[in-house]
Amino acid sequence: MTVQDTTTFPGILLAAGLSRRFGSQKLLIPYAGGLTIFEHTLRSHLMAGLDPFVVVVSRNILARFAGTGHKETPYRIVQPSYTPWLNMETPWGKARVMVNENPERGMSLSLKLGLQGLREGEKQEGVLVSLSDMPKIRPEIIRALVERYRKEGVDMVVPTFHDRIGHPVVFRESRYRAAIEDIQGDKGLRDLIQSKRGKILFVPWQDDAVIADVDTPTDLNKIFQKGIMTHEA
Repeated sequence: MTVQDTTTFPGILLAAGLSRRFGSQKLLIPYAGGLTIFEHTLRSHLMAGLDPFVVVVSRNILARFAGTGHKETPYRIVQPSYTPWLNMETPWGKARVMVNENPERGMSLSLKLGLQGLREGEKQEGVLVSLSDMPKIRPEIIRALVERYRKEGVDMVVPTFHDRIGHPVVFRESRYRAAIEDIQGDKGLRDLIQSKRGKILFVPWQDDAVIADVDTPTDLNKIFQKGIMTHEA
């Protein structure tokens, strides 16, 4: 399938979780090619061409990639005086960084902050939301889901694997704006998906990349045992 470039399509990567079930900050665990889980997932999304692209992080993740306490970092983070976000330059492209100062309040706050990292006009066509603890997500998955959303004219596109709901999710922000404001605690878009609000297209995916998240060390071991997918195209 020929997939259009995702350039000018906005994306959000949620990376402010506390990793309670993992026992330590899982996003900083070495994954592949000298990159942590967070860096690997960040790279995949930037290489997919999402623009603008917002990353929501906690303070400890920000400190790691801002170079605090480290001699060298390939990242450059600056604070513009006229935006609520930081600007981050990476080896794979640019991103906006929103800091979740209260990650204990759960995913709902990160989702709302991510949307605040986009200007009103940037959200008009739709928004892609992804999770940073899903390192098997590849650029071609992101591009394919955005293409289906654009082609089908639906309110939401959701990937599935063996009937399990996955990520990334592409949705019409204006259709779900009020409902998202009502979400509280450690919840994201799953409840909206299960409520079947709006016209939702479920897209069966050919492998488990869209559901393979890392909640525990066992989850990570399973990914390593199956083989790490590092496709960049």
